Amino acid sequence: YEPIKPFNPKKSELAFIGMGILIFMTVFMGGFILGFSAALIHPALMALILIFIPAAVIIWTKLMFYFPAKATGRHISLKQSFKMTTGYVWKMIASSFLAYLKLFFIMIAFIIAAMILIAGLAYLAGSLGLPQSITNITLGTLMTLPLVAFFQPVFTIIWVTVLSNYYQYVMQNEPLPETDPKTGPQTGDSND
Repeated sequence: YEPIKPFNPKKSELAFIGMGILIFMTVFMGGFILGFSAALIHPALMALILIFIPAAVIIWTKLMFYFPAKATGRHISLKQSFKMTTGYVWKMIASSFLAYLKLFFIMIAFIIAAMILIAGLAYLAGSLGLPQSITNITLGTLMTLPLVAFFQPVFTIIWVTVLSNYYQYVMQNEPLPETDPKTGPQTGDSND
């Protein structure tokens, strides 16, 4: 294991980060443009978002093998990732959903408990004559911090674990996709 050097990243590390940003921005902008256009044309067209979201999740999942491949020193294209995930997309989505359930219910319980506590503290602050706007912002921030600092990273860890396990399974049990002329031959052996 060689740790990343944040101020001197390798070309492969930049590609990893850049591709993540590119895929995210493509999906985000696609949804934004679709939603904005639908709202301008006719509000009923906002229902197209209900088609876009599942399609975006499926396409996003089909491109995800690019990342563990890049992290393990392999060089596959998005097209190869798309092929390698054939038959595994729904399994990856269902596995991550099942893995998320327990944490999701813990998060919901935390939100309910935090909202009850915040309501009580807001009432107490109001009875003490503290400014309501500052109190609301402070208490809202205190509730949001655990969501951002704990729950979001754990959800990410669960997804990365599911993705890594499926990638490893595919690499051990499926033939490698054809070599892409742009990226060159595969590196490493199929047991990585």
